[in-house]
Amino acid sequence: MLTQEQSQELEVQHGRIAHVRSRQEGEWEVVLKKPKRSDYKMFRSQSHNSSQAADAQEILVRKMVVYPDADTFMAMLEEYPAIPEACTGAVALLTGLAAAADSK
Repeated sequence: MLTQEQSQELEVQHGRIAHVRSRQEGEWEVVLKKPKRSDYKMFRSQSHNSSQAADAQEILVRKMVVYPDADTFMAMLEEYPAIPEACTGAVALLTGLAAAADSK
């Protein structure tokens, strides 16, 4: 698992980040950075295409992962294939999808 110092280094390097961890301590942990606008637009397009929708979230999350490295993350997906869906809340926060409307 990441140390506080490693987490701070990732934040300095990538800006806005989000941590997602397994409910079972020590099983898995990922850190995501905010996606590029073009990557998010591609995700939206793929998610509305019936032949690409099943892979859209995984592709987006793979582009956002900054911890662990790509090879380790792919191995984690073999063991825990639903990690991209577990990252839904973090993706919503990092993209601005999770917002509260303020009406007066």
